[in-house]
Amino acid sequence: MRERANSKNYLEKNFPELLKYKQSTSRVWEKKEDPRNHDNWWFKFMEDDLEESEFIIFAGALDYINREFKIFKVPADFLKANRDKLDINSKGWTNLYIHIKDFVDLRHPANLSFREFVVL
Repeated sequence: MRERANSKNYLEKNFPELLKYKQSTSRVWEKKEDPRNHDNWWFKFMEDDLEESEFIIFAGALDYINREFKIFKVPADFLKANRDKLDINSKGWTNLYIHIKDFVDLRHPANLSFREFVVL
């Protein structure tokens, strides 16, 4: 089984100013590994996180050894304004499947784009 993605060291080294915000990290879920995957990152956070942090940082692994990540700095206000385009379950968990090339959410049919929030 593959190692779980951990972006903490990467963020500390490259973007220490982002550590103060809520973070969600994902390994890459590739079709070549399992045909049920969609070549995406799977990010999740609670709705309450949107009230507690100005931004949510998504760190998507680009490798299997936690050295390289695609970083998104998404304003909480953007996520709040687009709640109707997000998959939120009854317990308040928001689940995003952001495509690794198109940067759109594949989990919800609205395919909300996160391209404008790419930091690196």
